[in-house]
Amino acid sequence: MDRDRRRLLAGLGGLLLGAGCGDDRRRSLTGAQVPGGGGPLAFNVHPLGGRFELLQRQALRALATPWIRVTLGLVNDVDAARPYVRTAASTLGLVSDFRLGAIDAGEWPDLVERTLRRYPQAARAELLNEPERFNGLGPGRYVREYLRPGFERVRERFPGIGVVAAAPGGDRKKAPDAFRRLTDAGADDFCDYRAVHVYFDDDRALDAIAGATRRPILVTETGTSIPAQHVRWYTDVLPRIRSALRAELVFWYVLLESVDLAGGAVPYSYPGSSVISPVPDAAGQPQAASGSRLYPLLLGARA
Repeated sequence: MDRDRRRLLAGLGGLLLGAGCGDDRRRSLTGAQVPGGGGPLAFNVHPLGGRFELLQRQALRALATPWIRVTLGLVNDVDAARPYVRTAASTLGLVSDFRLGAIDAGEWPDLVERTLRRYPQAARAELLNEPERFNGLGPGRYVREYLRPGFERVRERFPGIGVVAAAPGGDRKKAPDAFRRLTDAGADDFCDYRAVHVYFDDDRALDAIAGATRRPILVTETGTSIPAQHVRWYTDVLPRIRSALRAELVFWYVLLESVDLAGGAVPYSYPGSSVISPVPDAAGQPQAASGSRLYPLLLGARA
């Protein structure tokens, strides 16, 4: 795996470091609510490959994961996601590269088309990820030069694929404004779904996001990097996120992180978002990440 791909994997979920540190405006689950909002959990999956690939695929099968969100690659490691999209029932393809930085706007529609032709399994296509942070694209330029041309190309060539506008970055204070700025730039006119990353537990921020679009919302990243808080986030926070945003899909970040593949120094909590360990158990099967009880909980729900 090259340095650029490692840098992207290190960057994805960077806002996760502050997850679980929201304010006290929280509500408890009622007895009628189902932990996690019902049904198997969708996952972000890094196409790590190598010795991790079998472990990741075993976990996805054991959990009967209905959806995965995975980076498809534009010009680098364009085949990395292939084993993973064959494992899950449905794929949200992140149409982005493993190389951070600028993408030529003139080449963008063709890159989108080539990527989706390589991955016919993609039921939905998310056009870039936090474009202001990773690609230097403000809301206006993103919508004008990337979202709209990409949406129009997908509509023309792949009418069955749903288009997801990229989620902005931001914590509980910045995310609502960042989401609104994309709306003001016209994002709702050139997508089927709006994506948002929720690494905070704040009802007012969620309400502001929900009121800032007329499109259905997908939570394409959520979770916490504190392993001991995984179960609480899944059983308590995640259902309220789903309800507040009326989200059709919520993707946990992430099935497996790997410090070995981060491409440099990372915070001590970097791998804490993982649900499974990078090392299998004695029987060669996936096991819970250190300090987390979410994986056995999810397995138990399947029993």
